[in-house]
Amino acid sequence: MTDIPPPEEPGWYADAGGSWWWWDGRTWSPAPGQHGGPAGPDRSQERTQALLMWILYLAVGGWLVALIFYLISKEKPFVRHHSAEALNLTLVLLVPQIVGVALLVPAYVDYIISVSDNRDTGFEATPAFVIGLVLVGLLTLASYALGIVGAVQAHRGRWYRLPIGLHPVRGVRGRSEDPPYDLSEG
Repeated sequence: MTDIPPPEEPGWYADAGGSWWWWDGRTWSPAPGQHGGPAGPDRSQERTQALLMWILYLAVGGWLVALIFYLISKEKPFVRHHSAEALNLTLVLLVPQIVGVALLVPAYVDYIISVSDNRDTGFEATPAFVIGLVLVGLLTLASYALGIVGAVQAHRGRWYRLPIGLHPVRGVRGRSEDPPYDLSEG
């Protein structure tokens, strides 16, 4: 990195080969984990842990798994980033899911009341019930699809950011921010 004029501000900079280097204001040093660099934290397991978080998010039920990984991964920015994205996905989809369930409940309550009065009564799907059912179904599909994409990106070592407009949970790298280190396979 000595053939490039030094920048004015300290920070992370990529060279032409895609390797990340830290400029401290006086000298260059490679990112932790790169050959020839100073010993830094072991990042080899972060991809696996982020992938595991997404798999458990999809299989077990989401927000609790993401919250646990978020809280225990303070020293692992890659895992924290992906768990924050999973929490953001949960929070963004929560309000529409509540609306969908709220549209379903009145039809169920009417059915339960009518069955208690007359056992021969059949279930009538109201338009609100159908809208609620479609909304909940689409949101479930979106949650699984985005969770699978997150898992694939975590496995590839990418600092993936979900295509959602709201990111209320801290710990997510912005689209314009450079990652502090690279875990991708190249």
